[in-house]
This record gives sequence, C-alpha cells and structure tokens, in this order.
Amino acid sequence: MVERATLEFIGNIELMDVDEVSKELGIIITLDKENKGYGTEAILAILKYAKDELGLHKVVLRANPLNKRAIHVYEKCGFSYYNKTSDKVYMQILFK
Repeated sequence: MVERATLEFIGNIELMDVDEVSKELGIIITLDKENKGYGTEAILAILKYAKDELGLHKVVLRANPLNKRAIHVYEKCGFSYYNKTSDKVYMQILFK
C-alpha cells in the first residue's frame, strides 16, 4: 500500500487462501503511518473487493489480544469474534 498524496510506503494487506469461498486477511501498517485511518480504509476496500469481485462468503483473521487498537479497527470494519485463546483472537466477517 502507498499513500496517495506522497506515494510513500504504508504497509501490506493481503487475502490468503483458506478455501474457495473464504480467505484470511493479513495487514501491517508501518509505525510512522499508524493512527491515520489507512488501516480502516484498506480493510474496507479489500473487503469490498473480496465480496464484489471474488464472490467470497467469509473473511477471517487472527490477532494478538493485546493489540486493542487493531481489534477496534477490525470491529469497526464489521468483524466479530468467533474464538479466543490466551494468545490469539479469531474474528470473521460473513457476507450475505
């Protein structure tokens, strides 16, 4: 991902194979670009692509439960919990 105005590198976002109708989301934002809304914008864009272009039914992700800021963004983008362990939270978004 790059910033529109400056073309500076922001980070990476990807959909990784789970199966034909589900993918796993991975995202990382560089430290100097955090807290600027780029993560939310990127996640919403890739979710639209996943639903509209790829025809997916579900996108899942794993996160560190201590990363409250990321979890807040995931919830804001529509993800909900489906499992939690001591070292991971598992979230998903189901498309209709």
